[in-house]
Amino acid sequence: MKYLIITILSLLILLTGCKKEEVFNDSKIDNTTNQIDDSTTTQEISSLTQENDEYKDWKTYQNDEIGFKLNCPNSFLINSYNNDKTICFGLNNSVCIFSISIYGNLKKFDKNVVLQPIARESLKFDKSNIGLNNQYLSDKVIVDFSSKENGDIKSIVYYVEKNNKLYQIRHNIEENASFTNKDLEKVLKSFEIIS
Repeated sequence: MKYLIITILSLLILLTGCKKEEVFNDSKIDNTTNQIDDSTTTQEISSLTQENDEYKDWKTYQNDEIGFKLNCPNSFLINSYNNDKTICFGLNNSVCIFSISIYGNLKKFDKNVVLQPIARESLKFDKSNIGLNNQYLSDKVIVDFSSKENGDIKSIVYYVEKNNKLYQIRHNIEENASFTNKDLEKVLKSFEIIS
């Protein structure tokens, strides 16, 4: 049984491009006897398989100019606006389900400046970890705003400070009901700053 698990694990490592250190940590291998904890190894294999299956119908998008990459549904079209500083992900050219941009000249999150002119009482502020392994602490803003001029604006916006830039990830909730909160979580989980 032990050799079967090692063989399966080796194949998964080769197929996914993982290094030994990415699959095992020091607590799971006894280097003096080279014995592997079978239950932990099975969990690791299961975890790798689920992660690969989770994005099987998604594509990876990378933008070197803004400096990020993420996974999104294969069906999404990707457009750039604002002199290529805003990348819009949606089902067609006119509907932006979520977008990623660099927030102007602002380098640090300031809740008194972002999302102006929306009234502050229409905003709910929180913190949230996003990205691969939850590596980025973001400022999360939930927008629930109504006006006669603009109608209803319902969105969730995440701000990440990194490399002297303020990244803004905005999900327009009402643009498409088929893109769920679970889908957004998958996007956020795959988000990585590369510059």
